[in-house]
Amino acid sequence: MTWAYRFEEEALRDIRRLDFEAQKRIIRYLDTRVAGRDDPRRFGKPLRGDKFGFWRWRVGDYRIIGQIDGDQIVVIVVRIAHRSTVYED
Repeated sequence: MTWAYRFEEEALRDIRRLDFEAQKRIIRYLDTRVAGRDDPRRFGKPLRGDKFGFWRWRVGDYRIIGQIDGDQIVVIVVRIAHRSTVYED
């Protein structure tokens, strides 16, 4: 069973703001480590506190924040940003 991923509108805006190399690395990571595996939780880390229910995946200095929808076998990417600002509301 493989997973799929989709971007929320804010995440699409986030990734478009990044330079081309960072975009390429993030998409490659999502293709190989998230969508290409049986369980995307293996490479991610659950968030706590006010971000409970979200997961985070690390790609260099960038973080991908998403939710795992097990009913549809989809990871919903909600935010992509540099590690210094990704957790800000």
